[in-house]
Amino acid sequence: MQHPLIYLRNLQQRVFQRTLLGQLLMTKRPLAAERRIHLVAATRLSKADFWTQSALGQCLKTPTARSDVVVHIHYANRQGLPTIYNQHIQNCKASDILLFVHDDVTLDDDNWPELVRTGLGQFDVIGVAGNVRLQENQPAWPFKPTRTEQLTFVWDHGFLSGAVFHLMNKQRVKQLYGHMPMPCQVLDGVFMAVDCAYLKRARVRFDEQFAFHFYDMDFCRSAGNAGLSMGTWPLALTHLSAGAFGSTEWRRCWALYQEKWNPRAPAGALGT
Repeated sequence: MQHPLIYLRNLQQRVFQRTLLGQLLMTKRPLAAERRIHLVAATRLSKADFWTQSALGQCLKTPTARSDVVVHIHYANRQGLPTIYNQHIQNCKASDILLFVHDDVTLDDDNWPELVRTGLGQFDVIGVAGNVRLQENQPAWPFKPTRTEQLTFVWDHGFLSGAVFHLMNKQRVKQLYGHMPMPCQVLDGVFMAVDCAYLKRARVRFDEQFAFHFYDMDFCRSAGNAGLSMGTWPLALTHLSAGAFGSTEWRRCWALYQEKWNPRAPAGALGT
């Protein structure tokens, strides 16, 4: 857990910066409208196939479509997402915004960069879907805690926030989870934008033992412990894939996640 003095320092600086006086005095941090966004994504496709076949590639059209957005695509990737994301956190400037997004996503708002900057004027980390609470034995951000001896996925209705479009019979169907914007304790990693200034100050990183499953929940727990604010923000996004909840790899990562955050739970209690 983050040291309480660091937590209070982050909280104080965040609140002060969002006042008019703070914006005038803290001149080292550009106004949101001027901040460059670095979009980071990984794909198993080749460079040519990514731009012609993937949802994100067809959405972005070209890696240089906007001067205020820098696109970083890791082609033919076999690394875990946290490894890639940490590289960009290490190399980013405090004035930057990092946007981590999956390659099976389309960004449906033409002004999505402006929406990202606006959202990060309210929160340190934003997403399109999340949960206002984070509990022990919670198998994923939208679900209630499960008993360790029996795996269940029950929607945590009443505590969810955000919306995501999905394709059903070739039609975009909006899945509304709950009111937004809303402060959250955990966000869906399909789309996650972060303020590099606060991320670097809090020294929060992704845990590279979670190559894919649970990397977002683990990151959000670390960010929350460090005093970073998280929340959903209205931004139209279509996700073309469903989660692999309950798969063999998911269960392996679940055991690692439980060992890290809930060590009282017996290892491997959910079986294989």
